[in-house]
Amino acid sequence: TTEADRATVIANRLEEAVTGLGTDEEAIYAALTGHSDAELREIERRFKLLTGEELDTRLRDELNDSEYARVQQLLNPSPNPDRIAMLLRDAVEGLGTDEREILAVLSGRSPAELTQVRNAYQRLYSESLTDRLKDELSGIDLSAALALLQTGVLEPEDEIKLAVQGAGTDEERLFAVLEELRADPNPRAAIQNVMNAYTTKGYGNMIEDILGDLSGDESDRAKTLLVPEWIDTDDCTAAQRSTLLTSVTGAITLANDAISKIDTDTGAGLLSANVRTALDNNFNPGAMAGAVDLSLARKVRVVLDHTRTDLFTKSDLKCTTSSGPCAPVPTCANYTYAWTYSLSGSTVRACPAFFSCLPAPEQPWGMLHEFVHHTGIDDKAYHTEATFSNLKPLGDDSANDSLDNADSYATFARDV
Repeated sequence: TTEADRATVIANRLEEAVTGLGTDEEAIYAALTGHSDAELREIERRFKLLTGEELDTRLRDELNDSEYARVQQLLNPSPNPDRIAMLLRDAVEGLGTDEREILAVLSGRSPAELTQVRNAYQRLYSESLTDRLKDELSGIDLSAALALLQTGVLEPEDEIKLAVQGAGTDEERLFAVLEELRADPNPRAAIQNVMNAYTTKGYGNMIEDILGDLSGDESDRAKTLLVPEWIDTDDCTAAQRSTLLTSVTGAITLANDAISKIDTDTGAGLLSANVRTALDNNFNPGAMAGAVDLSLARKVRVVLDHTRTDLFTKSDLKCTTSSGPCAPVPTCANYTYAWTYSLSGSTVRACPAFFSCLPAPEQPWGMLHEFVHHTGIDDKAYHTEATFSNLKPLGDDSANDSLDNADSYATFARDV
């Protein structure tokens, strides 16, 4: 049997693996494993003779990014910088730039190998690969490509943004990152750090971007990964757990968005109309002269930041029967939806009324209100009560001090 015969057999196996209803990834990996560079080039040549297609092009169409990256390692066991440079050239030439191809080709390579690729591209095409990528790409595609060109790996926030951008979500990429974060020794802190980095890089609200692209079981799976397993399932029904997951992620989103807007105003040195109005309505309804300024916004930010940290890292949540503060009432006109203590790490107990009386759009606000208490903030008045109009940012813990009123923070975050 000649080398050409063996290459033809393998090319046939590859053609079978990519034909039909589903792609047989394991058959592809097996067919490409253990060959020399010369043998692999002959397999590529035979595949094109057999099918009329380039093997690399067909595999790019059939495989997702991680599968394709693995195949690239098999096809190039001793990477040839010139060959990689040529693949990148193909991706940036022609009618449209192939962003996925660029990212897949650069992924998983060592910094030393990437230096060789940059040098090879410069030598072959008399232009800088970095400059060409800047001409061809923009936004997250550009930042991801430039990061990969230096290190061969992306930060989790970049992977998530790539997964959720555009018309469809790359669920495999997204859940791979979330599973990796969940496996961190301190998953709550890891997720919070990535969310902060996501916002800092100008990508937006990570939780909103993720959940906005998912539905049904995929949405519930994402919520479970984003909120590590501190929701007690022993005393919650499946429906209650789903509601609480949605409420917690919604509360985190409210706090995160409010913090981001305060940070933007702080950077500009001026309160925006939206932030000023929300501060006026929730912290200064009693009309204390000169009270609403950047200093007040910063004080509010500190509490919301501590609340967000508590949501992610310390507290737990349980469903509670109709007893104590959760005592049932004949109607939903007057009820306690949840309760907790003013101590970081305390358990938030969701009453039956949380699920039956508090409207779904208000549940994230209600959850945020409870977690604000964990920063030591008390209850002075709810925004639905007449006494709320007397509140001012006094800072003295008195009956009219809005800075010691949990509802002022939660409602500010909702309004802003």
